[in-house]
Amino acid sequence: MFDLNNDGWKDLFVAAGHVMDNAEMSSSRKSRQPDLIFLNRGGRKFDLQSLPGEALHRGAAFGDFDHDGRVDAVVTRLNEPPLVLRNVTEGGNWVEFALLGRKSNREGIGATIHITTSAGQQWNRVTTSTGYGGSSDRIVHFGLGAATLVSNVEIRWPSGVIQNLSAVAANQILTVQEP
Repeated sequence: MFDLNNDGWKDLFVAAGHVMDNAEMSSSRKSRQPDLIFLNRGGRKFDLQSLPGEALHRGAAFGDFDHDGRVDAVVTRLNEPPLVLRNVTEGGNWVEFALLGRKSNREGIGATIHITTSAGQQWNRVTTSTGYGGSSDRIVHFGLGAATLVSNVEIRWPSGVIQNLSAVAANQILTVQEP
């Protein structure tokens, strides 16, 4: 789950492919399938989009690989090279947090981040575990929609330290060191 279009709502990405590479031999199902995106239209409404290209997709890893504020993906495929999906969607504002632990682990894995903007509140955590067979970027991404300012950021570090930031401008990657 990542906000792929920076509208402030988390979307779902599915690396699709049947678990049997020859499913057609025993059923009417296809082995090779397109990847899927469920775009969140606000709360409980999602629009399904199939990405072009069918394959035996397996794991996926995510991150803002080109540092343009949009979450990109790499998808593994059986018997084929990985598929790099560069996100070029038009969308709203964003902010990303790269945490550096001092008392906690160096990468801040396990820290939770709670942000407040004029549009509401969001939560996320630092992890690289986002799916099968991949390790994602540890930088935490938030789509902000039209908001240009994060009024409050609360970081709860694994060590128990709570750190607060205020008035964080949108459209930046902010490196935060544990106090």
